[in-house]
Amino acid sequence: MDLNTQALTACADAGLPLFHKPLETLEVPILFLGSREDTMCRKDLEEEYRQMEKLVPDGSVYLFKTGDHPAMATNADMAAKMITDFIDN
Repeated sequence: MDLNTQALTACADAGLPLFHKPLETLEVPILFLGSREDTMCRKDLEEEYRQMEKLVPDGSVYLFKTGDHPAMATNADMAAKMITDFIDN
């Protein structure tokens, strides 16, 4: 089991929330990056990301047309470019 899965399982076993603070409290730019073909995410991923984007002061959404989970691994080159562009702006 990888560390990410262990952390999620530990939260679930302890009855802890996945996020400890509301998204609205973040004060840094956020890039919501995903893939439309991600089999681990909900089918309404874009809608969910758009709702979260509205909650933060400086958010952006980018969804790859192809790729699976995680999007930044299955679309590594383009994800690196998107992240670099996001940071530079």
